Amino acid sequence: MSTTGCSASKQQSTSFAAMSTTGYSAIALSRKLVLLTRNHRDLGKVTGLLIED
Repeated sequence: MSTTGCSASKQQSTSFAAMSTTGYSAIALSRKLVLLTRNHRDLGKVTGLLIED
């Protein structure tokens, strides 16, 4: 396996994680739900999103 393939796979998993976090936060925000997360640094920037550890 080439290192290029590993790098692309890692990049895809990082992109997937970012997309799922965005999706979960969008759903929680639209339904006025509390999102349980440890990612307070990033999700705390979303205005109106209720987060809890």
